[in-house]
Amino acid sequence: RQLMNGSQGKVKEIQYEDGDHPNHSELRRRMPCSVIVDFPEYVGPPFFEEADRRTLVPLLPRTLSHKEEKDYLERTMYPLTLACALTPWKAQGMTLAKLKVKLKHALTSDRA
Repeated sequence: RQLMNGSQGKVKEIQYEDGDHPNHSELRRRMPCSVIVDFPEYVGPPFFEEADRRTLVPLLPRTLSHKEEKDYLERTMYPLTLACALTPWKAQGMTLAKLKVKLKHALTSDRA
């Protein structure tokens, strides 16, 4: 279906249950119920009926836990990594469909 670890997409929507929001007084009600991401290469069954939403995929939170002797740790998160969080070492070997380069200063003839 063309999705795997390292697949790149754009976050299009962050959805909350009715009454939930990022500043809710109850901590458990601050987390979105899903994050809708546009993966242009996605070819699996559509999650939405509209043709223009064909490549949108809802991501649900995942809870991971770890137990050691007396300690029990649990974390709920989304399987997302911000693009700006990629280091050259993480990005090495990735096949990218497109690339954006932002040069801080334009080259001029006297600097060349």
